[in-house]
Amino acid sequence: MAEPEQPIQALLQGQDIAVAVTAPELTAAKLLKDNDLPAIPVVDQEGRLVGDLTFDDVLDLLEEEATDVILAQAGVGNLIKRDQIWSEKLVRGSIRYAVQLRIACLIITLIGGMVVGGVIQHFEEVLEAVVAVAIFIPVVMDMGGNVGTQSTTVFARGLAWQQIDIRRYGSYLFRELRIGAIMGFILGVSGGLIAYVWQGLPNNIPQLGAAVGLSLFIVITFAAVLGAFIPWLLLKLGFDHGPSSDPFITTIKDFTGLLLYFYLVSLFLGIAA
Repeated sequence: MAEPEQPIQALLQGQDIAVAVTAPELTAAKLLKDNDLPAIPVVDQEGRLVGDLTFDDVLDLLEEEATDVILAQAGVGNLIKRDQIWSEKLVRGSIRYAVQLRIACLIITLIGGMVVGGVIQHFEEVLEAVVAVAIFIPVVMDMGGNVGTQSTTVFARGLAWQQIDIRRYGSYLFRELRIGAIMGFILGVSGGLIAYVWQGLPNNIPQLGAAVGLSLFIVITFAAVLGAFIPWLLLKLGFDHGPSSDPFITTIKDFTGLLLYFYLVSLFLGIAA
């Protein structure tokens, strides 16, 4: 409301306080706090006004600093910032970078697929003895994969929105274990009953239902925990968990899930592998 020709100096109240545009943010925040001011002017090297720093800016700055301190105390550094940078590079960076990173992760899945093929070959005699065993291979593998993908998605979104307390990550992992066990029990009982009625009774191998049901329970529980743990581990090791979590989870889950399924079938049906 002042006259355009009136010098700013004539409008100043109290001390002549200002902060240089090149000064650290915390220095400006300290001046604002120490002098109990609602705002402080920001000037360039020649003393010209270029902006101001208000108390709400200081609150945002202090909150950001406090978050960084908490993350450092938790031993994880600024994971969230790194995650944002990685996401930016994948979404808006060069195509070459995205292809190199993503294909490196997919090579892991390719190798894992070959290893899983070796597991199937090892239990070839089981498949020849009971053809019905092969029917439930996709069920065991796909259910574990779906649950693992769910867990990684929940973790990534929770991390992005800062809804996961990094200082209490053990509690979050235990929560995923309980969720996975509950889902594994429900789906394991359902899948086991279906396998029992569909293939177990008609082929006079009722034990197949137990093998399918127990496999689903263990695989789903394990996949839920794995889906929450692998991205966390990758972050701790300094890797981008976005494109690399699922390939690692798929490889580990397929190998262990299929190995477990064939072992239980061999055990319950009395077939030597």
